[in-house]
Amino acid sequence: MGVMSKPLSRSAKANVAISCKKTPRVMAKYILIIGDDQQANAELAALFEQSTLCISGIIANDLNGGFIQAGRECPEFDIVFLNIVDQATVSMDCDKQLMRLNSRTAPVVLISQTEITSMPLKTLAAQCIEILRRKDLSPALLRCVTAYVTANHQLRDELSESKLRYNAVLDGIAEGVIVCGADGKIESMNLMAEELFGYPKTTVLTKNLTELLNAGDQRRVAHYIRNYRHADASAPERFSGEVEGVRADGSRFPMELLISGMRLLGREVFACVARDATLNKQKEEELQLTATAFETHTAILITNVNGTILRVNPAFTQITGYSAEEALGNNPKMLQSGHHGKDFYERFWYSITTTGKWEGEIWNKRKNGEIYPEWQAITAIKNHAGEVTHYVATFQDITERKQTQALIEHHAFFDVLTNLPNRRMMLDRLNQELSAARRRQVYGALLFLDLDHFKTLNDSMGHAVGDSLLQQMARRLTNHVRTEDTVSRLGGDEFVVLLTNLDKNEKSATATANSIAKKIHGAVSRPYQLEGHTLNFSCSIGVTLFSFASESADDVLKHADTAMYRAKSKGRNAICFYQSSMQKEADQRLRLEKELHVAISNNELLLYYQPQFNNQGELVGAEALLRWNHPKRGIVEPRDFIALAEETNLIQPMGAWVMKTAVKQYVDWLSSGLFSGSEYISVNVSARQIQQDDFVAVVAGILAMHEIPPHCLKLELTESMLLYDLHDIIAKMNQLKELGVSFSMDDFGTGFSSLSYLKRLPFDQIKIDKTFVRDVSHDPNDAAIVETIIAMAEHLKLDVIAEGVETREEYEFLQRKGCANYQGFYFGVPLQARSFEQTIRQFQNKGHPLAGAN
Repeated sequence: MGVMSKPLSRSAKANVAISCKKTPRVMAKYILIIGDDQQANAELAALFEQSTLCISGIIANDLNGGFIQAGRECPEFDIVFLNIVDQATVSMDCDKQLMRLNSRTAPVVLISQTEITSMPLKTLAAQCIEILRRKDLSPALLRCVTAYVTANHQLRDELSESKLRYNAVLDGIAEGVIVCGADGKIESMNLMAEELFGYPKTTVLTKNLTELLNAGDQRRVAHYIRNYRHADASAPERFSGEVEGVRADGSRFPMELLISGMRLLGREVFACVARDATLNKQKEEELQLTATAFETHTAILITNVNGTILRVNPAFTQITGYSAEEALGNNPKMLQSGHHGKDFYERFWYSITTTGKWEGEIWNKRKNGEIYPEWQAITAIKNHAGEVTHYVATFQDITERKQTQALIEHHAFFDVLTNLPNRRMMLDRLNQELSAARRRQVYGALLFLDLDHFKTLNDSMGHAVGDSLLQQMARRLTNHVRTEDTVSRLGGDEFVVLLTNLDKNEKSATATANSIAKKIHGAVSRPYQLEGHTLNFSCSIGVTLFSFASESADDVLKHADTAMYRAKSKGRNAICFYQSSMQKEADQRLRLEKELHVAISNNELLLYYQPQFNNQGELVGAEALLRWNHPKRGIVEPRDFIALAEETNLIQPMGAWVMKTAVKQYVDWLSSGLFSGSEYISVNVSARQIQQDDFVAVVAGILAMHEIPPHCLKLELTESMLLYDLHDIIAKMNQLKELGVSFSMDDFGTGFSSLSYLKRLPFDQIKIDKTFVRDVSHDPNDAAIVETIIAMAEHLKLDVIAEGVETREEYEFLQRKGCANYQGFYFGVPLQARSFEQTIRQFQNKGHPLAGAN
């Protein structure tokens, strides 16, 4: 019931009643009667006056408005009676007035004329210890009241005695204790609190607790008291923390303050414990300095003179894995790895004993068993008498430092990108193997590898893609040689493979070297996954044998290099063994180059034409194919001289001749009526050609010279061209597209095909390579590829033509899958201009050319 003390239990009431029988007359200081009827109050007072109670005084008052006044007239009373005749007289705020009145420990008894029904009276009844009906008033009531009064007096006496003992105990406490009321006003403090703040008790009782604190802490404490008093659900049960106290003289000091709210004798009070933290603050700063020194990346270990570990820092735990609890009390021997022998530790202790310190590298063992290197320094600590009392060891894990040193040494002999031996290491091993070959009379071999067109990839797709290709190639090489062989990278895209102890027989050694070279060539030539693209690369391999001859490592490397260049001169993608006759072949190559220089001026170049048809059997165009009519070797295919023409930059004038000749021939066929003007002439363009700054001007000039509609010219570009400057290619293609020239991607699917290229480059047509077409009728993989290319071209709105169609089965499959155009032996072989014209006219005379094809 608000602030009223807890009612007595039934057993307690019985005990009190028995006690009252032994003491029939009890002294009561005051009885308070409050009711809504003065006559009823007087009757009740008369009843008590006739009882055995010794009553100092009875105060009778009305109900509404008499509560507070009665409390002022009688600050202390033993029991309160609420004498209600008419329940309607009880207002809604009577319970609040009762709570304000009942600020002590007196019990409240409710006497009602009738059964309680009104809500305000029910609220009042909930705060009373007894509820009686007027008709039940009898001497038994008086005995019950006597029991409460007796108990109340005994409680007061006990409280008075307890207060004396309580004050004595508080004064004996070595910390300041302050008791405050619910509003924070100081009610008492012990002697230590007086000394702590410098206020005498008589002075401090006029102050609020917050006046003993600085402004900032005043707000914190006042906030706590206010929230606690208002029973805020979020309010903490106690206040605890460091604050700044303010003494009577105005001086300030750090103070630890603990405040707890509680109920004492039916009232809310706050018990405060204050402690001067000045000394603790100083010790804390000293400890902080020590802790800061210990909070370092260097491990610290302190032992006594007997070697027992007394203290370690966090870095010790981080490095060794042992916690402080695991280390304390143990000996540093727990860290020994077994890496060092007895002699090491003898030198170790000799240095400490004679000089008082030791420093150096030592290998210790972590808790998980890992052995690691440390750089350790140990110092002996001595007292004033010069006696050793402690040892302090500091150490750092130097694993990373040693790894860095090892890495530097590794980079001196190994390639950073591929982690293969570099030129320096390879030459060293080659010299060792040359010496071993002489001793054992056995052959070895050196393979010199170079990727074909690697510079093109680097220039077009960037060095990061090029590096990825080299790393993949290094792994393939390593996986396809024997364990005793050595793969090294000289630089760029040049690799060397050292094969040792092949055979004592030169023929057998050559066969073994050739077999390994073929395996390597096949592994290197498999497709690579680079930046989401599938790219194919070939390599040229030069091979040379070495034996017990007096060759140097440089000579062997030079021979392998020469053989590799011979492989490149043969069209790349080849394996070539070094022979002494290579000089003769080099001379022949030089002679062929000279002959190619005059091939154009000597009219040795020829064009063959192969027809292209659609599904309706209509001629849609012809592709111009270059041949070299050599005066001695006869007809030479492009694969035997185009690479040489590109290396010698003859491809530019040769390509211009092809385009001029093909366009002129197209004009002649227009004039003769063979072509109607809806057909086109298709010309292959080399990568070196399109790189020319004036390429667009050259094409435009040829078209203007022969007055041919630009849409009648189709330029075929190979996918390898996409490895060059893509922005430049796109710009030139767009310029020619504006003129009306169309473009076809030749050999689609065999090189650098990418949807991203098709999306960016303005192609009109895709030519399916013959390598997919030739097996399309019986190879499900090729069939799936062709079907996919056709479907993709349809979605991209690109025309499709299949080359290399040689059988009716291939044609019918392509037709079913939606291919629109065809080229191949099934429709017509490449022919010179006159023969081509005769064949086409025969087709025109007979009707649909597919009807009679075999």
